[in-house]
Amino acid sequence: MWGYHEFPRPCGAYGTFRASSANGSDITIIKIIMQIPYHGSEFAIPAERGRQASTKLPFYGRDMLKVFETLTNNKCTSSPALISVNHEKQDDESKMVPGGFMTYLLLEHLPGIQMGPCFWDLNREERDKIRSAFRTSWEECMRSRFHPWGRHSLFWDADSNKVTSTYDRYFFKFGDKRREPSRDLWTEYEWILFGLAEGPRNPNLQINIFDALKGSCDTSAWRM
Repeated sequence: MWGYHEFPRPCGAYGTFRASSANGSDITIIKIIMQIPYHGSEFAIPAERGRQASTKLPFYGRDMLKVFETLTNNKCTSSPALISVNHEKQDDESKMVPGGFMTYLLLEHLPGIQMGPCFWDLNREERDKIRSAFRTSWEECMRSRFHPWGRHSLFWDADSNKVTSTYDRYFFKFGDKRREPSRDLWTEYEWILFGLAEGPRNPNLQINIFDALKGSCDTSAWRM
């Protein structure tokens, strides 16, 4: 395991919380990015931990912030809007890394239930609606050059017939000019990647990934 002095990059811990006003009427989401001590220095004295202090977020934290800022500026309705950002320092010696970063993201709370194994408990008609709504959401996010990742990040609101995606794990940023334009186009293979469909189990009917990425999927043998 690398130590801080051999690999001096700040470490971060991440938390997501649901918050509400005193009367419970206004609900928002708060994401916290906090610097934590490097492995092996957790029990060092505050002065030693403070030497690791940084105001620069780790890559994952910077990427998260950039995604929400970009999608909000582009008025993307398929992701929660970023209401405000507050950058603070851990200015108390009782904190994990005195002087280290402590960043708060206040986000819009969007309605819906989180997609997971419960998806397959729904009837076929509703699953079809979710897949259709997901495509709309996927294409809207892609217009901002970000690709949502993982079924756990999807929320389905039956009342508005809309799927939204929250940044719980990772978005792939498509900024490479060498990338083939066809890779940024919708293909039904995305349903499999997000657990909204299952490919054929018969080895003679395996999906040709290269054809799928070109948008020529045959879904007749899929579990939908």
